[in-house]
Parts: sequence; C-alpha cells; structure tokens
Amino acid sequence: MNQNLQLLSDNLSALILTIKAANINRDSFQDHGWNQLPLDKNYIEYLAYNFQTDIKTVTNKSFDKEVSEHEEYLLTSANHIEKLNLNLKSYLTDNASHLIHSVPNSIITIITLHLDFKNTFLSWESLQDKKLLPQNLSRRIKAAESRMSTLDTSSEDLEGKVKRIQEAYDAAENLPTYLQEISDGKLELETKLKQAESTLRKIENAQISAENSLEESISCVSN
Repeated sequence: MNQNLQLLSDNLSALILTIKAANINRDSFQDHGWNQLPLDKNYIEYLAYNFQTDIKTVTNKSFDKEVSEHEEYLLTSANHIEKLNLNLKSYLTDNASHLIHSVPNSIITIITLHLDFKNTFLSWESLQDKKLLPQNLSRRIKAAESRMSTLDTSSEDLEGKVKRIQEAYDAAENLPTYLQEISDGKLELETKLKQAESTLRKIENAQISAENSLEESISCVSN
C-alpha cells in the first residue's frame, strides 16, 4: 500500500480506538442538555469506520496511478486525522463543556475528509472505469444510461410534435377571427358586385338612349 495511504488508514485506526476507549456510556450526549447532539459515541466511530472501508477499496492496484498523483493530499488528510485523535484523547469525555465542542468537531472533520476522499478517488465514473461496481448495479446503470439516450433522441421528435400541436391550437384559436374576416370580405364583395351591376345597367341604358337618339337624328335627315 502507498505510504501516505497507509498512514491515513493507520491514523483512522488509532482514532477508532480512541473513540472506543472514551469513558462515555450514555445512550445520547443530549443527556447533558438540549444543546448537545442526540447521538452517542458509536456514531462517531461508525463514521470513521466507513472512511477506513473506502480507503481499503482504494488499495486496489487499479488506483495506483491516482494515489501516486495525490501523495500530498493523502498526507494532509492523515495529519488532520492525527490532530483530531489527539484532541479526542483529551476532550472526548463525559463532560458537557467538552462534548459540546468535541463531538460536532469530530463529526464535521471526519465527514468532510471522507467526502473529499470519495470525490477524489471513488466517483461513479472512476468505479465504472475500474469495473469495481457490483455487476448487477453496473448493468442497471448501463440500462438507465441507454434509456436516457433513447429519451434524448425521442425528445427531439417530441419538440416537433409539440410545435405542430401548438400551431394547430393557435390556428383553432384564431379561427373565429378568420371566419369573421371571410364573412366581412364576402359582404364587401357582394356590395361591390351590386354596385358594378348598377353601373352596368346605367351604361346599358345610356347606350340604348344614345342609339335611339342616333336613329331619330338619321330619320330627320332622311326626311
């Protein structure tokens, strides 16, 4: 195992022993008052143990490259755990004034370091690339990714369908306006048509009158 990774694991082991050895046998720190956390020391030990479990996963040879690239980071994390352990040896006691600070500080420190460790070495992408996910889970993830891909493809068609539906809805919504415009146009056309017919009759009457006048004039000249 990498030297600094080993140091981090060893310091966590020492921290777990310190927590176990703490002379606090209460079911809840809150026995000391409402301002204490409603937990017991086993929860702190549980957090440290989970962190150590993930460290064991990273000892797999497939992580060697990443581990070698984060030597300084691992050393810093190990030092943080060591400092926390030294503090808890003095202040993880059955004393309310100690617990109100030592317990939340312990929980925050362990969770922060653990989450950062996970983000650095144990992201989903990393676990998938190294084929470290359980086989059933890996298959389910691939199936989910396939469904997501299908959804992405079908969403393009869906957008087109939604657009066409919206256009049809808009057309239906505007249909009364279009019908009114058609009706108004028809009335206007009928009015103009009547005016044209009236004008045509006037022209025809004027033509007949002119022809009659012409015939009368020719008749007078002949006589």
